[in-house]
Amino acid sequence: MPDHDKESRKALVAYWERLGLEQIKNDFLYTRGVMYVGGTQETQALARAWIREKERKEVFILKPTLWGVGIDLKELGRRIRRLYRAGKR
Repeated sequence: MPDHDKESRKALVAYWERLGLEQIKNDFLYTRGVMYVGGTQETQALARAWIREKERKEVFILKPTLWGVGIDLKELGRRIRRLYRAGKR
């Protein structure tokens, strides 16, 4: 696990909370964690652990649609499958 002290971990997590889960996930997806996460391998590992923790808490995401706000059913199905597979291990 990362060898950050508690204060720096809290500061990083607070920063990631302000940016939001989707922003941090997209940072890893498109820039390999360079733009917002940055830092060392330990910092990126901490960010990935934070993402996993947040994804466990969120079952579904509301997204804007043409008629207001809706549920992303494909993403909901993916998350349910991931939770189911994780429970089988």
